[in-house]
Amino acid sequence: MAWGNPGSGSHSEVDGWIARLKRRDPTFTSLHILSFRRLTTDNFVRLFEAIARNNTLTELGCSGHQLDVRALGALSDMLQANHTLRRLTFGSAHQFGEHPDHLAIVAEGLAANRGLQELDLEYKDLSLAHVSALRLILTRPAGWEVLKLGRNKLGDEAIARLLGPILAAGSAAGPGTLVSRIADLDLTDNTIQAQGAADIARWLTTPVPATAAQSVSRLGSVKAFKLSYNPLGTEGMAHITQALGSDNTTLERLWLIDCIQPDEGAATTAAAAELASVTTNSDGVSEVAADTHAVLPWIESLRTSLRRNTTLRGLWLHRCQLGDNGLVHLSQGLGRHAPKSRLATLSLRDNRITDTGVVALAQALADDTVATSSLTNSSNDDDDNTPSSVRKLDLSENRISPAGLAHLLQCPQLGELTLYANQVAIAGPIPELSNGDNAGALRRLDLSCNDIEIPGFEYFSRALSAGLLPALEILEVAGNASQDQQSAWDPLVDQLTEQRPTLKVYWKKYESADNSEAWPSMPA
Repeated sequence: MAWGNPGSGSHSEVDGWIARLKRRDPTFTSLHILSFRRLTTDNFVRLFEAIARNNTLTELGCSGHQLDVRALGALSDMLQANHTLRRLTFGSAHQFGEHPDHLAIVAEGLAANRGLQELDLEYKDLSLAHVSALRLILTRPAGWEVLKLGRNKLGDEAIARLLGPILAAGSAAGPGTLVSRIADLDLTDNTIQAQGAADIARWLTTPVPATAAQSVSRLGSVKAFKLSYNPLGTEGMAHITQALGSDNTTLERLWLIDCIQPDEGAATTAAAAELASVTTNSDGVSEVAADTHAVLPWIESLRTSLRRNTTLRGLWLHRCQLGDNGLVHLSQGLGRHAPKSRLATLSLRDNRITDTGVVALAQALADDTVATSSLTNSSNDDDDNTPSSVRKLDLSENRISPAGLAHLLQCPQLGELTLYANQVAIAGPIPELSNGDNAGALRRLDLSCNDIEIPGFEYFSRALSAGLLPALEILEVAGNASQDQQSAWDPLVDQLTEQRPTLKVYWKKYESADNSEAWPSMPA
């Protein structure tokens, strides 16, 4: 990999790259030209001409550079000639914002190219003025593995004009049908609201006409879709979640993080919290009751869709104002309620969930009728095609206590459980665990930042040493021990790992299994 370094205007660095490209240096596969390395138009034209005849370079990054019309023309010509380049990012926000027609110069080359798999147009000031060029890119015959359009200014009108002709051609059932084959589409942090969400939902669910010779079943054939940080609102969320029903047969992963403003869901969530309650039946089993009239429409449509959907494997709903009543209702679309579901990853970070909602969720997952014996040997749950219940659950930054933890530990199919920054301040024995049931498949447990004191960790360590969570490989408890408590935690951790030699314990500040020097990790 070569990185462009700042220079004094000399052509020597560019000449060196061009020479390597011309001789097809097999080690020269990636070139990223840093934005503060200023190349002239002639430099870029010569570089693109060399890449046009090269068959070793697979990755080119020149984002942040303002390419003029001549340089963009050379880039477009290169894309039509070169079919070994796999990843590309180019241009600047200022350039495309000031000159919307500049994207159109390259769009034809991008549409004709057969080799590119990933295109990054993030933070390029794309808006309504770029719709025609974007439509060419979106419906490129070769499709995309990754198409990044996040952090732009694409709103409802842009989405309508972008998808309108695609939907119209599809409805006409003629040879002009335009299909998008995209494995991973990123529209994060644009300005899409309810109407834009409705158009996207139609795009995701409209069947390809039988007369069109296409290898996909929907006009919007997307596998991973990132819509986070768009102001969809509760109405827009309802459109998207409804599209997850049986009308969509391609979507596997969906991100809807922070798409509802606090004032939209707060009143209903607060009222619903009083309507969801836990009681104990004659057998000593907790039962949860909820008022369905207080459930927001998007939660109802999601519950219904999850019962029918057979392709979705991952769902991220951070900061969606989801409270106990909503989770009780949503749980009726999970686990035993959705026997054909393949949903393996569910992330509900930073909502308003307490033990009341957790009881309902745990019951749905623990009562799953699918045999769990095969799950303990799965090293990559997300890619497993076996219909089953949720195996990776993230409930970080909610209001869950040790009692809620105990209920979750009774879900036998869970492989990973993340409860970072809750209220799981274990202080001693947890009555709900006294029956000996525990998540036999759980490999990773994150209890970081839960105010767990020394007595609580000592009790939990003894329980683990005695056989609690027999498959556990990683325990994260960083952010609990204060500086003056570290000397007391050390021997407890040593004793635990001596009793459980295959268990890795991450307990020191800023320590985690993902990155021992950069904890805590932030949500996607």
